[in-house]
Amino acid sequence: MSYYIFKVVITGIIVVIITETAKFNLKLAALITAMPIVTLLCIFWMYYEGIEKKEISEYVFSTLKFLIPTIPMFVLFPILIEKTNFYITVFLCCLSITLLIFLLNSYFNFFKN
Repeated sequence: MSYYIFKVVITGIIVVIITETAKFNLKLAALITAMPIVTLLCIFWMYYEGIEKKEISEYVFSTLKFLIPTIPMFVLFPILIEKTNFYITVFLCCLSITLLIFLLNSYFNFFKN
């Protein structure tokens, strides 16, 4: 149980560091956010827990695969936030990511068979 609490605390600390950094330096906070810190943490946790290297490799490839549909959100969000409110912007960005993930997953499944 204490191991899970440790994982939650470490991961939470990273989020707090990013949000606190954003208060005085948005670019630095964005840089920290853009780094694959959470992915690396997950890889470390998986390795420590004895997950097979092949599964870790598949996790990293899947992360890359599902990173692609999130990229348009970084273009849409600044445009939409200027034209509408925050919650509508977040909803539309999540909707676009969901749609793009569905399309990308369908694309990969089509060529897999």
